[in-house]
Amino acid sequence: MIFQPLSVYCFEKSRCPWLWVILFGWIYFACKGIWKHAILYFVLSFMLVLILTAMAPVAYPFFQIVFGLVYALFANDIVRSHYINKGWIEVRTIKSKVVYEPKEPTELTEKVK
Repeated sequence: MIFQPLSVYCFEKSRCPWLWVILFGWIYFACKGIWKHAILYFVLSFMLVLILTAMAPVAYPFFQIVFGLVYALFANDIVRSHYINKGWIEVRTIKSKVVYEPKEPTELTEKVK
């Protein structure tokens, strides 16, 4: 995915944010500046540690891996919605050609028409 703000600069998002979330967890979201999910991931993970080590310390690694995999399933949508909420526009590429497809009309697209 390539995102473009209302200026000339383009930014290509990683094609596999789910992998980086599995490997680095909340640190990936913090590095991307997605603080809401970085804090949420950290707090939920910490609560999971406290609850499961008290109840079943042997099951902790299993539940931590499952938690990371479930959160990683939504990583692509989390990153996409973060950039769209910041005012970036998703640009699709078809065989090296950039195609501008806004999902909803904006002031910029209304002026072009």
